[in-house]
This record gives sequence, C-alpha cells and structure tokens, in this order.
Amino acid sequence: MSKGLGNKQKLILETLAPNNKYLRNKLLWDLAREHSGITNDNEIEKPFERSIQRAISKLEESKHIIIERRKLRDFDDLIENYPYKTKRLEICQLRKKIIPLLKVMLEKHDMPKFGLNAIEHRIIYNAKQSENYIAVEQEWRQLEELIFQNLSALNSGKRELLLSILIRGRELFTFADCVYKKPLGKLIEQCSEQESLSKNFLHILKKIKKFYSNIFPKSELNHGVFKSKLYSFVQADSRGQSVRIKKNIKFDLLRYHRELIQLLPGHQDSPTKSLGFERRTKFSPLLDEIFNKHVFSQFHFLSINR
Repeated sequence: MSKGLGNKQKLILETLAPNNKYLRNKLLWDLAREHSGITNDNEIEKPFERSIQRAISKLEESKHIIIERRKLRDFDDLIENYPYKTKRLEICQLRKKIIPLLKVMLEKHDMPKFGLNAIEHRIIYNAKQSENYIAVEQEWRQLEELIFQNLSALNSGKRELLLSILIRGRELFTFADCVYKKPLGKLIEQCSEQESLSKNFLHILKKIKKFYSNIFPKSELNHGVFKSKLYSFVQADSRGQSVRIKKNIKFDLLRYHRELIQLLPGHQDSPTKSLGFERRTKFSPLLDEIFNKHVFSQFHFLSINR
C-alpha cells in the first residue's frame, strides 16, 4: 500500500508549481536557504542534499515530475544556470559576478576556437563509438546512391554542390581517405539557396536535410558553438576533466575589473611593474573554481507532469 508523498516531495512540488522549469541545482539552493540546509561554512549540508535528491528520484519514478536532461546551449544559459552547479555559496556568488563579465569580453572579441567543420567532426566521432553507428553509414550509402543516380540530369552548378556534399559526407560518415574544407551544414544551406530547383533535386535535398538533422541535432550543434566560444576563456585537458580560466583572461579581468579581482581572498599584486611583473602576480585560487568539468555535463530541469 502506498504511503503517499513525503514532506520533502510535497515541498518540491509546491516549489515547482508556479514555474515551467526549474534547474535541479537551483531548486536545491533555494530549498536549502529556506529550510536551514546550509552549514556555517556556507555550504549545502550533505544530509539535506541527499534527502532532496531521494525525493526528486521518487517523484520522477512516480511520474509526478518530468526531468529534462540537456547540456548548456549558450552564454545566456551559462549565466542563468551554471552558478548553481556547486555546493559552495562563495563559488555560486563569484560565478554570478564573473561570467557576465566574460560574456561582455566575448561580445567585444569573438574568437571561437573551432568552427562548424570541427563541430561536425566531434559529433560524428562520438557517434562512431556507438554500436548502432553502422545504421548511420548504411543510410548514408543509400543517400550516395540516390545522388549518383540523379547527377547527370543536373546543371553544372547544382552538380558541383551535390558532388561537394558527397565528398564531405564520405569524409564524415565513412572511413574513406578524403577531406573537404566546408562543413556539410553550409553545403546544404547553399543547395537550399539555389534557384529553379527541380522536383528530383528537391526530393534529394529533403532527404539530405532529414539525415543531417538526425545526425546533428540542433541542440548538439548549439552546444558545440557554445563550447567553441567558452574555449576562448578556458583551458582544459584532453579529457575535459580539468577546466580553468586562462591566465591571460585573468589579467584581462584584473585590468578591467581591478577592484573585484584584488578583493578576492588570496590575491596578491606584483610588488613592482618591472620586467616579468606578471609572473609575480598571484591570483585568488577561487578564480580556478569558476569553471570545472561540470560546465560540459548535462543539466537537469524539473517540471510538474501536468
């Protein structure tokens, strides 16, 4: 016999009721503030966190709530949601101050680390690790055959575009030794912009677009663009386990927001401005905790199952 909802479950549902979606980490912080779940060191109490996590799991199992699991899409998403992905209040508050400043710097000096070409390669590299990837390659082979069958009926401009798609597609989806500099997404856009499209050409293009959107979901492409921009500010090891603000970005923050950076615990300015003074500047260790590997992980958004 069911015991009904527990106190924590009822509390969560009451908090979610007025909202469309609620970040799980923000929910944890809000409840901890309101119900004495924060320690004297301004950290979320572990027993309180565990009790909330258990309540969330039970609510999902009983279908009282729905959880959307997704990665961050852009800098606005980062500013709104990432600060709460920590158990320490000082880190949460510092992220709220620093990350909007990084966004302003990005808008002035937009220098993404990699473009759509590299993003496509990364997504397909991950897809190839799956046992189901053989179905992707088989579908691409069918598209190849369809394109080959219709090439001779096209004028030179449209034929060149489809040949380019063939080369780029073979580079991405097969193990053929070929390279094409333009991303597949851009080539598909160019095809869509062509004038006087025949029925056969539109048929082929529709199939290519459907295939592309299935393999490269918009959410994954957006996350790739976001990561590209984020890498303008952070450095990470090859596995993304260690993620920190680059040293030159720390100096930019010090230059433009001196008081904020100087007041952080542990910061020490260089005693002189002589040659090599930058090496003697010691930044607060807190700056290295603004970002960590969780910035690339999935975030959980809760909503009531209405």
